[in-house]
Amino acid sequence: MNGKNHPPSIAHRFPFALRGLIGVALAVLCFQPAGAAGDSVRLILRPQADKVLGRLGEVFERQLGQRCEARVNREGEAALTVELAVAPGFGTEGYLIKDRRGGGVRIVGNDVRGVVAGTGKFLRTSRYDQGGFTAGTWRGTSVPQKPHRGIYFATHFHNYLVYSQLYWSDRPAAETVEEYIAFEFSPDVVAEVAEVIRTLERNHRMRWWPGKLEGVPLLMNWFPSRGAEPRDDPGAEEAYATMRKVDAAMTPQARKSWRWRQLYLRALLDSELKTNGGSPNDLCNEAFAELIEIYHAENAIGTVRPPLPKGWKRSE
Repeated sequence: MNGKNHPPSIAHRFPFALRGLIGVALAVLCFQPAGAAGDSVRLILRPQADKVLGRLGEVFERQLGQRCEARVNREGEAALTVELAVAPGFGTEGYLIKDRRGGGVRIVGNDVRGVVAGTGKFLRTSRYDQGGFTAGTWRGTSVPQKPHRGIYFATHFHNYLVYSQLYWSDRPAAETVEEYIAFEFSPDVVAEVAEVIRTLERNHRMRWWPGKLEGVPLLMNWFPSRGAEPRDDPGAEEAYATMRKVDAAMTPQARKSWRWRQLYLRALLDSELKTNGGSPNDLCNEAFAELIEIYHAENAIGTVRPPLPKGWKRSE
């Protein structure tokens, strides 16, 4: 829809547990780019017949394709070779990332889960930009404190990212968020976007605009924000201005991603609601309409569907 990358449906590609594990893996991070950007990556899987590794290879290829112009192939020459392999010896779900003999990077997991986690670490510590893909320089071994970590799913700003790191290590939640920004958007915008998130989190609350929700279906006439009073929302305009500046500097892939659009629209809504006295204007309704598309919430109940008034249409 509208040329945007939307989150996959619940039945897309992976069983729920594996998608959750890959989500955990992609939240492990520290940004350390190295070398020159390349336009191609050769991916080697050992053993090739393993179904989970095969699907992980698809994830690897999709992640690069969504963030830069580098192509991934399984044969032939490439600017970088990445090998994924299973070899016990690191502890349950542990992994090792090292330079590969003959060139490239080798990611070895104690088990398949370890390979998934190590691949997430590698993707997180690499760089994606207009020049292509630049492999990160992180090398070493990592083993989680606890096996089978769960994920807390929530609509509040990517809370699942923070919770997915519990019991892997004791790193602060703010570092996890900053590393997520580097991976999903760009390492060049970490400081700016992290400050925007702090502002949005500080101003997060229930909102209510009397007389503006006619036609919004409410389940059993229940709405959690009913009667909420307007607040000052300090920094909302500055946060939105920062997001507009960052948006103009991002790669086309990152700019169109549903993760970026969700954050961008949240900043827009906070700013517009503040400047409009707490009531939604047409820009807010445009944002609500896009969020409905991103969430696939066209037929959702009113308590989870963004509050777009009935009959509203986009301006020509």
